[in-house]
Amino acid sequence: CPKPKLFENYIRMEKLLGNTDRCRMLYQKYLEYNPQDCDTWIKFANMEKQVREYERVRALYELGVSQQELSMPEVIWKKYIDFEIFIGKKNKGDFAKAENLYERLLDITKHVKVWISFGKFLCLTVGGEKISEGRKLFKRAYDYFKSQPNAGKEERVVL
Repeated sequence: CPKPKLFENYIRMEKLLGNTDRCRMLYQKYLEYNPQDCDTWIKFANMEKQVREYERVRALYELGVSQQELSMPEVIWKKYIDFEIFIGKKNKGDFAKAENLYERLLDITKHVKVWISFGKFLCLTVGGEKISEGRKLFKRAYDYFKSQPNAGKEERVVL
């Protein structure tokens, strides 16, 4: 039975030797062994980002967030959104994919931190043209939490 430390040390050694293809193969085997480990998905995506394989990064994050059981799904979603913001900045302010990811995340969870992060993103990252959309989003969040019969008061205060 393979152990995580064995994979991690082998991958580290192959990275030092500059064998990106071998690292890919090892990460794939590692994820076959333990697909619930968010850290492995993130490390694999970061390696691809370092070699500027952005489509691979996107594909890895998509596979990662589509896993049924993850150790820390919020971490992989955050890294995926951060990656799309990074790409948006490189593409002169095209943040449509990051906005779509936030909307997808809101379909999965209505946690107040997601609402706040999305609102801040619209108001600060995207720039002046999206401030009104940010306000609408906060209003939407407020209305959502107001409609919750047994919860929502604390969340509305936080908003």
